[in-house]
Amino acid sequence: MKKGRLSPWLALAFFALVLYLFDIKQIKFYLVPSESMSPTLKQSDYIAGFAADPEDILRFDIIIFTSGREDDFYVKRVIGMPGETISMFNGYVYINGRLLDEPFVKYRSTDTIVSQRIPENAYFVLGDNRVNSFDSRFLGPIPFALVEAKVKFIYNPINRIGLVN
Repeated sequence: MKKGRLSPWLALAFFALVLYLFDIKQIKFYLVPSESMSPTLKQSDYIAGFAADPEDILRFDIIIFTSGREDDFYVKRVIGMPGETISMFNGYVYINGRLLDEPFVKYRSTDTIVSQRIPENAYFVLGDNRVNSFDSRFLGPIPFALVEAKVKFIYNPINRIGLVN
């Protein structure tokens, strides 16, 4: 194959990938606004996510949701699923009465939350940095309708590029 013939095919493949990501997968880009997800995400990380249906979101996924006001969004981890009972004692989370293993939490608060049932159309979300996070402890469960994206990767800074866990 001649060198000149490969270039149009690469351009077409790139265009198809961009179209797929933006139109079909609805990729969205965000700047992490605070240290509430540290150490997983750091303030000023650039992250990307895809629009997700409620059935695609699992416990421990990181989601982006809005308060309903323009340009007001939050990045948090899904801890409680629809229909579950959640409680917190001295910073430790219990789902349906069982202690939840959260290895990603580095900064644990000392909060206590009385047992509450998560509505069928909502998630209970918390930041990984529990001492510095405005999350479901204050906002309440997050309705499906406010979820914008499921975070998949960090794309900037360069030394942090990679998939998000």
